[in-house]
Amino acid sequence: MRLVDTAVNVPALQAQRIAARARRARLDAAARRHIRLTNLKREAEERALVEQQERAEAERLERERRLQEERRARIAHARMVSGLDKIDETIRPAPPPQRDWLSVNPQVPPIMRIQRAVCSYYGISRVDLLSERRTANLIMPRHIAMFLAKTLTLCSLPEIGRRFGGRDHTTVLHAIRRIDALLLRDVRVASDVAALRAQVEAKS
Repeated sequence: MRLVDTAVNVPALQAQRIAARARRARLDAAARRHIRLTNLKREAEERALVEQQERAEAERLERERRLQEERRARIAHARMVSGLDKIDETIRPAPPPQRDWLSVNPQVPPIMRIQRAVCSYYGISRVDLLSERRTANLIMPRHIAMFLAKTLTLCSLPEIGRRFGGRDHTTVLHAIRRIDALLLRDVRVASDVAALRAQVEAKS
């Protein structure tokens, strides 16, 4: 009697197993779709953030250019009125502090130039550089870019953090200290930093 019952139940057990595998497959497919959609949404948000930052930087550059033009016009007018070849430095408006734009100081490269140089050097996108991702291929370029932004510009740590995806100034400080330490013991990092520094400074 048991043999008969077992023989009868085998197809039912197989059907249950097949149904269970199908359910798992559907769940796995749904989970993959959810992960894929989540990643796409995050990438779109990161891309929108980068575009917004680029527009803000372009607007700031334009404002700086206009300020420079107004400053030159005032100096030219003062020279014309006074007849002097040189205007006393005390009457010239001091350049605004904490600026990293070429329009204020031609020897100081902007952070966006540093970011693009680092992205080109390491073969990554600027969206990835400014994103929250912490994969191995992004952490080192991001830290080096922050280090160069501090050493080659007049920006404060909070300002650099804002330019790197809204990060906290302590994150920037950690990156700078890490690169400082690696420069003393890692030949490859030292070589990369030197090459990037030369590349950025050559364009300034």
